Amino acid sequence: MRVAEDEAGPGANPKEHHCMSSCGSRKGVALLLGAFLYATSVFGAESVVLQLKWRHQFQFAGYYAAVEKGYFADADLEVTFMELSERANAVQSLVSGKADYVVTDASLPADLASGRRVVALAATFQHSPLAFLVLESSGIRSFRDLRGKNS
Repeated sequence: MRVAEDEAGPGANPKEHHCMSSCGSRKGVALLLGAFLYATSVFGAESVVLQLKWRHQFQFAGYYAAVEKGYFADADLEVTFMELSERANAVQSLVSGKADYVVTDASLPADLASGRRVVALAATFQHSPLAFLVLESSGIRSFRDLRGKNS
């Protein structure tokens, strides 16, 4: 496994690129692996860069496991995982040619609307994985309990 850090820069590559929305699930890994397998069956072995949507952490465990288990090697792929720096944008890494694939989030429609030529390969969550959290001491146990709460 190769690891790189990103500093997305200006510029655009006119070719279409591929994005992946929120990752970490087994389904997402399977879909990405399928895309990689298809690409290698058509084009032969290759090195690819996968831009993560943040720093190395557990949500990307499926990708790390695929490396450790040899799934990418079996597909004749050498995958480099690139962390996202604080001043970078994952889709910009893709558009600028620094990454071949990107794990991104719900900002993809905005990227498409701004004219970026990207293709969404997979959405690994059927619904947004956002959560509302409150302190246990708040007494709030359901959304109904939020009625009348202003702060």
